[in-house]
Amino acid sequence: MTNGKSTACLNIQGASVTIFNRYGQLLFFSTDHVLAWDGNHQGKPLPAGTYYYLVRPGNGLSEIKGFITLLR
Repeated sequence: MTNGKSTACLNIQGASVTIFNRYGQLLFFSTDHVLAWDGNHQGKPLPAGTYYYLVRPGNGLSEIKGFITLLR
């Protein structure tokens, strides 16, 4: 969820961000409100493709979910 230059993902304290591949495998999870997903998993670049994200704001707001396309 970065543009390749930004390191900020979401500035909501208490929020969690989860990224899954098309098979439902967990690739990224963070509750750090300034940590961004860089398109890597376990230090290795993931292939270009479509990934599913889930954001839980943690402040009573509804979950935000959708798809993100990773370009290489």
